[in-house]
Amino acid sequence: MDSNIARWTHHVYVPRQLRIFTERKIMSCPWALVAVHWIDAFDSDNGWIELDNYKPEVCNVVSVGYLWPDCLTDYITITGSYFPDELPNLKTVGMVTHIPTKMVEQVVVLGQPNFTFNKGAHNEKVQNF
Repeated sequence: MDSNIARWTHHVYVPRQLRIFTERKIMSCPWALVAVHWIDAFDSDNGWIELDNYKPEVCNVVSVGYLWPDCLTDYITITGSYFPDELPNLKTVGMVTHIPTKMVEQVVVLGQPNFTFNKGAHNEKVQNF
């Protein structure tokens, strides 16, 4: 199909006449992007367990997300998604995880991604991703 007629955008076919182009903005989340190493609570398999054969194992977890500051006392809260159109004042987030601080082993701050958006518009699909 002729690229002047339409483009593939975010894996969804969007006819060129439906695409809207407005001011391009470079945006990033105001919260730090972090990786959190923590020890999760765990339980045994269901059913009867012979004490002599039971060997509990620590459940190490790494979760990655944006650090939501001061969300819940005694917890590290991260979120996996936000709406860039709401920047710089976030009002909506998704995939929220609350991790008890006493279970956290380490927090690593990752590089903050910056994105260029056509605010209020479909954006071109990244090629060769």
